[in-house]
Amino acid sequence: LGQPDLWIVQGIDHVKALLDHGGKTSATGQLLQISIEAHIVELGKKGSLLDHDEVTYDRMEDTWIKNTLQFATQTNIQLDGPIPTLQHWKKNDALIMDIVDTHKDASFTEQHIQAANRCRIYLKATPVSDIVDNTGTIMPAAWLLATSMETTSASAYQWPAQKRPDTTDMLHWQRALRRFANLRPHNPNADFT
Repeated sequence: LGQPDLWIVQGIDHVKALLDHGGKTSATGQLLQISIEAHIVELGKKGSLLDHDEVTYDRMEDTWIKNTLQFATQTNIQLDGPIPTLQHWKKNDALIMDIVDTHKDASFTEQHIQAANRCRIYLKATPVSDIVDNTGTIMPAAWLLATSMETTSASAYQWPAQKRPDTTDMLHWQRALRRFANLRPHNPNADFT
């Protein structure tokens, strides 16, 4: 009918806005930076937010940034720029969600990963060092989700609100920690000391 595809027009406008305002101190630039940083914490994965795949973007809350990243991925537009990344606090540290995500299979599905991530966000934990003591033993509060914890990551990042996960989420969290990171109560794991 000769009408432009509004999805493409909107996507291009979003990409242009990222290029024009990303990394700038303008009000729009600051808003973009805050939103990007919130998604980085929400995902809990290493690397640039711009380098993830469609499945990873599907885990994000629906926002302008998410829609723009999905558009860029679907149209093979490569975005690049100075994006902050999550920190490791100790030498042998690893990001919890990277460990969990690399072990996804038929018995630990995308829904299980999202449940584990809700628990991680509730605890305000990014790397494993946030939830283990100096011997590599998981802290009881992290295992049982007894309370949100004062982790190094809790004070390093702005965290989204996350209600206490339900029992089912907690079981997926514990299963992920046991199976993928070999973390159990009263069982040190020297890999994370």
